[in-house]
Amino acid sequence: MFERSGLVSIFNRRAAILGREPSGGRVYNGGFDQFFWNSSGDYYALAVAGLEEVGASSSLVIVKKAAETVFGTSGPPADQARRCAFMGSKVRRLSEVSTQFRQASRLERLDKEFCEDPDGLGKRLDAYAEDKGLVAPFLKDSHAT
Repeated sequence: MFERSGLVSIFNRRAAILGREPSGGRVYNGGFDQFFWNSSGDYYALAVAGLEEVGASSSLVIVKKAAETVFGTSGPPADQARRCAFMGSKVRRLSEVSTQFRQASRLERLDKEFCEDPDGLGKRLDAYAEDKGLVAPFLKDSHAT
């Protein structure tokens, strides 16, 4: 069984990846390209599991399509350096302008779809935190003098 702090840590990572961090999530901030390029991409599998867990099926499809667009069916490497090397080498390999344009267009479309928030992620994550008892400890702490 997870300690409450372990659950909070998992929830916080999922929430940050999905756009509930105070400064805005990576996808909302810079699109999927930024999400995969930065360390946030290390948590791709965790984000997918989180979307499944909160029932955000539309967002899940969008995130998986974005990963397939960039990395193919193998999905993104969990290691940032390997993702960046793949993304950098893929850009060099894509000599055909139309291929680059199609990929960029698809990612831009997926960025927009995700940012439209088809599943109401904020409300889902808030409800999940409430349901799992992750909010109560913070409320109690905020009332302490």
